[in-house]
Amino acid sequence: KRIILEKYRITGEGEQGWLNRIMAGHIPEQARFSLNPMLSEKGRLIGDFNASSLGNNLLPNAGYGRQGCNIRWFGKNAADDVAIENISDLCTGFQIARPNVTALLKKVAYDTNETMHFLDLRHMVIETIECLVQKVSNTDDLGYEIFAATWIELRYLEFTFKSLLRIIDA
Repeated sequence: KRIILEKYRITGEGEQGWLNRIMAGHIPEQARFSLNPMLSEKGRLIGDFNASSLGNNLLPNAGYGRQGCNIRWFGKNAADDVAIENISDLCTGFQIARPNVTALLKKVAYDTNETMHFLDLRHMVIETIECLVQKVSNTDDLGYEIFAATWIELRYLEFTFKSLLRIIDA
């Protein structure tokens, strides 16, 4: 089952203040991400995001096909010193969660992931592909969300992980 995630790059002098105003949760420090709901002016939930802080960019990720609504809400609440870029088509990914997933990722990553903590975020080379990796947990198993720049790179990464899983599970 695939879930298409929306991704936005928020930049500018006022990005932190704007996100603190438009989001209901905590905006993370560098190299971290946090769960972050977006509320309407009436206080109702209108978006469910992971806000990732990396360099001078904050990257909110949302799911469930609400891209049009989110773009309209961002536009309605725009600020002169903030730029909002929809990068959903430029960055795509998948999640892998299972027992010993860190050992699995270590077999294909050129960067050590042993020091990554829950809700950490970092650039990592997996096989030959520059990826953005977030350490997450949806159940009792730890997992990773892995984002690549193109669908071709993503398909290659999926093939790599599926091959590893077949070997490990055999």
